[in-house]
Amino acid sequence: MVKRKNGGILNKQSEDECLCCGVKGRSVGVRLQVNSCRACVSFFRKSSNLGLQFRCRRGDYKCILKSGTKMCNFCRFERCTRAGMTLKTKIGERKANSSKEDVIIPMSAALNTCDNKFDHNHATDIENICGIQYPSSSSESSSNMSLSDDQILLKETQLFLKHKSILEDVETILSGSLIARNNIFDPIYNPTCLQRMAICLQQYFSKWGMKSREEMKINKPISYMDFIEFRMQTFRMQAEMLMSLPEFRGLCRSERTLLYRIFWPRFDAFINIELALQTFGYDDENCMFVVKNDEALEIGPDNKYPDELFTDDPFDRRKIMRSGFELFMTELYKPIKKLKLDQVELSYLVTQILWSHKSRDHLSENTLYMREKILKSASSELQNHYIYQKQIDNYSWRLVEITKILAIVTKSVAMLIDNFLMAKILNQCGPHKWCPNGTVLCPLA
Repeated sequence: MVKRKNGGILNKQSEDECLCCGVKGRSVGVRLQVNSCRACVSFFRKSSNLGLQFRCRRGDYKCILKSGTKMCNFCRFERCTRAGMTLKTKIGERKANSSKEDVIIPMSAALNTCDNKFDHNHATDIENICGIQYPSSSSESSSNMSLSDDQILLKETQLFLKHKSILEDVETILSGSLIARNNIFDPIYNPTCLQRMAICLQQYFSKWGMKSREEMKINKPISYMDFIEFRMQTFRMQAEMLMSLPEFRGLCRSERTLLYRIFWPRFDAFINIELALQTFGYDDENCMFVVKNDEALEIGPDNKYPDELFTDDPFDRRKIMRSGFELFMTELYKPIKKLKLDQVELSYLVTQILWSHKSRDHLSENTLYMREKILKSASSELQNHYIYQKQIDNYSWRLVEITKILAIVTKSVAMLIDNFLMAKILNQCGPHKWCPNGTVLCPLA
């Protein structure tokens, strides 16, 4: 029994409990908006600020978290996140006087600036995600951000909520619960491996709704939000494309998720190239970089990073793309443009991206056998295409170039993951956790 200062009696059972590790005692208090102990708060703050990435020790994401024992970092961080821990002050957002002030946005000003009117429930979601506090109309409002930054932060929060919705859609699609009853392939005609991929790619690129070359706007400044909103739709479309393939749809859910996490960053590496080449053709000396379905940036012979890209980003995320942009242009964009891949070659390239990775973990023997069978069938089909359709005797050079492209795609994905991790450490990713660990959108090298 513990005595209160006013003479009352307090039961030990009524002591506060850490919502993360379950420890009880005087060290537990309201920190980072939840009941938590100092150890869990320190762990969460360090992991968030440094952008640390963990793996589950047991692999089933059901580790027991108990104070005084060796806890799984992944499950501990997830428990902290689900409990509602949020950092109100990030590294790089403190002022020169090191004063710790909460970011406060006036409710009336914030809600009037957004395109979609948010009700109080949405405002609560935004508050829980990025730590923004909305004061009542009677309280005096003060802000350490300019109005334009407020608008940018609010719009990014809306975009992040949309990103979370897309993540849920992708997981639902890969689960198989939304598979269309009507098959996209003609039941009378039995297409080959590359023919099935070609049909899926045609449907995929048609969903982007690209304008004609004459309707495209060139070298118009593009904001980070508009660019990301345009590119985010690829996650759902890629999942739908893969689920249209019967060989992919026949896998179990865990294997589909694993292959998707390996596939999407590689396939995403040359989506922009194909969209640009299908819209502008192969004859222009300069290369075009598509930023929206009706806008593009012209890249000169020097492969210089376009100044019009991400003009209003307060977190300077241009650096994330700038480091790998020259590699993208010189070793990926221009070789593909020079090759002028036809439909069969493009289907072969995408088939290789989907099935030829070296990862064998968490794949069954039946899946590994099917993968080898698909790759052999695709190679034979491409060889027949060269010999009988295009009547090319010496096609070895084109095969070598396609193999080089596959290697560069893998290299660019590894560089993208490294740059993204560095950006999180330097706090260039903004206040949100895009593509969090353990989710279907977390890329695998």
